[in-house]
Amino acid sequence: MYILALVLKLSINDYITYILIDTFFGIIPIIFIALDLVEIIFPSIISVTVSIISLAAIFIFEGKNIIYELKKRTYI
Repeated sequence: MYILALVLKLSINDYITYILIDTFFGIIPIIFIALDLVEIIFPSIISVTVSIISLAAIFIFEGKNIIYELKKRTYI
């Protein structure tokens, strides 16, 4: 997902949206595993792993810009 964001030259707002989507797609499989709703857990584990890697890539390469934008938007 991060490579796609680089190719499309997305703005910081789009990166924040990607963070929310990645978090959502990472949490749902964890909930399914915890509630024992899946018979085969390997696809869920792969989904969580890919989500964590994607989140890490976004924060490693765009973390400073994202934190700056969030501080700017949440300033009261």
